[in-house]
Amino acid sequence: MRVLVCTVVHNPTDARIFRREIGALLNAGAEVHAIAPWKSDTPGDERVVRHTVPRAVGRNRFEALRAARSRVRALATDVDVVMVHDPELLLILPWSVLRQTKTPVIWDVHEDLAAAITTKSYIPPALRKTLSFIVRRLEKLAERKCTLILAESAYQDRFTKQHEPVLNLPLVPDELPSTPRLRQAIYVGSITKHRGLDLMIELAGKLAPHHIQVRIIGETHSEQDAAALRAATNVSWDGPLPNAVAMAEVEQSMVGLSLLADIPNYRHSMPTKILEYMASGAVVVSTPLPLAVDVIGADGVVLSGFDSSCVASAAENIVSLVNDDLKRHELTQRAFTRVKTDYNWNIAGVVFASFVRGIAKTN
Repeated sequence: MRVLVCTVVHNPTDARIFRREIGALLNAGAEVHAIAPWKSDTPGDERVVRHTVPRAVGRNRFEALRAARSRVRALATDVDVVMVHDPELLLILPWSVLRQTKTPVIWDVHEDLAAAITTKSYIPPALRKTLSFIVRRLEKLAERKCTLILAESAYQDRFTKQHEPVLNLPLVPDELPSTPRLRQAIYVGSITKHRGLDLMIELAGKLAPHHIQVRIIGETHSEQDAAALRAATNVSWDGPLPNAVAMAEVEQSMVGLSLLADIPNYRHSMPTKILEYMASGAVVVSTPLPLAVDVIGADGVVLSGFDSSCVASAAENIVSLVNDDLKRHELTQRAFTRVKTDYNWNIAGVVFASFVRGIAKTN
């Protein structure tokens, strides 16, 4: 089976695409080609055949989309299935060529883009409602033209047909990592105000007297946010790292932070970073989003709110956990056992690869 994976939006170190899904396909014996904004020093599996295109960022998308269309057209006759990860790619795919070659297309629905548009700072407010409507229409069109897989079960409500859920689950090791832990609370992910940037900076100030550092790993999307991080005290910011490297850093941390805002795109999303923290042995401290509450249960800290009023409580809980090895180990062991049993990509990835094989031309 030959699979062509395509994204112009996501970083080539994206955990869902390049570590989980492509990893599962390679383990199943597939030949994988990946169109993505690769850089010469981007780490990854050498078995993946790379095809480099520019990255689509903010309003700068045309060049990346044009390059991706050209590469898909050139490769369509040599692959058994095309998997795209950005909804805008559905608008520029060479559909006539794909129909001619009978190459099926899978769209991996990563997020509720229509809802997310309301938080995109680079989109003028007057255009957001119109763009959300266009995205909803595009989703309906996609149901007729390709196979959909959903990163969240809740996304099913947006569609008419039933589609395969492929949740963002972590690769869980056989045993709880025994790495020595640093006195730090860590966050891994995209860095925005809606993902808790301001709260983490404020939290870092409250933890400083207790010699507990806040470490942030991820990519900012504005110079203002980057400047805020550089100016913050008691904050270590590394920028984006490959998922495997970032998870190794989590394994050295006592606490994992997930201070997401209560907005539609997060409210019903599987809290992947929380599952990764649980799999890596860091106690989770989270805002009270519904699925986060369900996943964490009694084996972490769920705050009472989403704004700065919860920072003092977060700091108090973190100081208590960092100073109580027995309590922390009790929480992490229970959380690890649950995520290994119920939220494990090592199991789900086999199902995913089998599903893709069933869609491919030569299955």
